[in-house]
Amino acid sequence: MVNGLTSGQFMSGFVFLHIPKTAGTSFRTSLEVEFGRRRICYDYSRDSRVTSRIVKKYHYDQRDECLFGIKFNKKKYSWLVGHFEIFRYISIFKACMFLTFIRNPWDRMVSEYEHFVRDNGYKGSFIDVIGRSDFINRQSVMLANVPLQAIGFVGITELYESELMSLERIYGLRIPVTRENVSTDKSRVSFNRHDLDRHKAEFIELNKKDYVLYDLATLLSRQRSELLAGGKDVAHCAISSCASGAIEGWAWFENDNTPPRVKVYINNVHVDTVESDVHMPGPSVFFPERRVIGFVSKAVFNEDDNVECFIEQNGQKLTREYLINNEY
Repeated sequence: MVNGLTSGQFMSGFVFLHIPKTAGTSFRTSLEVEFGRRRICYDYSRDSRVTSRIVKKYHYDQRDECLFGIKFNKKKYSWLVGHFEIFRYISIFKACMFLTFIRNPWDRMVSEYEHFVRDNGYKGSFIDVIGRSDFINRQSVMLANVPLQAIGFVGITELYESELMSLERIYGLRIPVTRENVSTDKSRVSFNRHDLDRHKAEFIELNKKDYVLYDLATLLSRQRSELLAGGKDVAHCAISSCASGAIEGWAWFENDNTPPRVKVYINNVHVDTVESDVHMPGPSVFFPERRVIGFVSKAVFNEDDNVECFIEQNGQKLTREYLINNEY
């Protein structure tokens, strides 16, 4: 166990997946203050000067994730931090060991464009940037192919300080508040932000996945905050299938091995209660070590019925499992 997080297959420590322009630099700086740089392993691309030596050698050159994991533990790193897609390290760190922040997609994109213009001397147009494939659904791509509800902690940038409080309550992590990479000097930006608004409708159309992701992450964040304020444990949980004859899903408490009991309601009527005590098939990296976290209800319902599930111990409502794919 590492500060309440279950270790992965042979790894220890946390992974901070730094999505650009989501207060990630502030969070990383806070980690450096709290843990020291010697305890942090960095991956900001092969060519980045910040990227740690063991990442360049064992991930980029040798592509040996197993050996990378051994070296990571031997050096007693506490964190892996950087810009990368979650699936890069999901084979050696479980999903519940990842932390990240998500931001309103439009605000994040405008901020990134400002950064390109102000700090990188970019001369291209905003419309050229938002049309590039590597900028479409940028947040979703970095979190693709892993159920959102299974990720250890997904914070909301706009609620940054309160999210740090939630981190402390759940994991015992005391992360100081710092503000880095936040520019107040707009004189070096050669465009008016209001001029970009005429492209907002096109941007929203191109980035539907990011908006779905942001809305769900915001819902889960609000749910988490309400539970913590009430002194209740938070569960990772989702309904994975809701077809005629069976309602299936998974649930586990972050800091308690007690199996959550799931209450099933059909059209606001309680019809069944089941325990999350079924062994979960599928990729083991999505779930805790024990994997006995699944539930199945045989409640009968019609296609147009309203099906809802709640954790009995804390009243937490289950959302539908959200698994982003990388297809556009």
